[in-house]
Amino acid sequence: MLIKKILLLIVSIFFAVQIEAQITLGQTSDFEDGTTQGWRNGAQSPNPPTNVPTGGPNGVDDNFLEEISAGGAGAGSKMIIQNTETDWTGDYTAAEVWAIFFWVKNAGATDLFLRVAMEGGGSGGEMSTTNSFSVPASQTSWTKVTIPIQATDCTIITGGDPASLILSDVNEIRILSSTTPSYNGDAIAGTMHVDYITAIENPLIGTFDTNLANVSVYPNPVSDILNVANANTLERYEIFNIAGQRIAGGAVESEFIQVSSLSQGLYFLRLSNNLGVRTIKFVKR
Repeated sequence: MLIKKILLLIVSIFFAVQIEAQITLGQTSDFEDGTTQGWRNGAQSPNPPTNVPTGGPNGVDDNFLEEISAGGAGAGSKMIIQNTETDWTGDYTAAEVWAIFFWVKNAGATDLFLRVAMEGGGSGGEMSTTNSFSVPASQTSWTKVTIPIQATDCTIITGGDPASLILSDVNEIRILSSTTPSYNGDAIAGTMHVDYITAIENPLIGTFDTNLANVSVYPNPVSDILNVANANTLERYEIFNIAGQRIAGGAVESEFIQVSSLSQGLYFLRLSNNLGVRTIKFVKR
């Protein structure tokens, strides 16, 4: 009986760890522990990523990851780092991860076209972000990169699962260079330095100033007209979709904002005056 209880305890601890060990908002690889923190190439790569102990975005003693691709053909030829660790896999949608942020420096002689790619979903589908972030070979200083990963930002590469399903069950995440959406990247001779890889929320969320604390909107969800309480304290409004794209805006001329033309879904209303900004989430039904 005692042995059975011990086994049950071990199993319960195991499953608790499995539940907790998955992607969370703010998950970061900063490489300060001297390792690659799970970022790697394929098993046969002759030039896997390495941890460099100094020279990151914060200068001396700031560790970063160096990835070198050889070009040509075969293992190690493509500019790609991948991660299957539990803290970078799981349900990105439930975790409200909107984008992948990182610092990057092009330390090679080849232009980089950076994308985020993911594998997951019921059938192990693969997808890549549709748009790339260009880092020319001449751009040798550290640069901030934010790559949105919402379903509307991605292109399916293989498999029948939609992007939304892959995002809810990610088994592998990749950062790669490719001129077109790809899960495998381009074979190039290049060197990429990367640091502070972070899972972030929509940067519009959380923007808040106390002078606009009394501003609110209703009804929410809304069908046609969004009422803005204390609209007389405001000057401008902007509406963004979940991909962070501005789709409407203008001067606040009354307490009513017409939203009937919007498609159903989640939006962000950014209200501002000369003293600050307030962003409020609302649902169009």
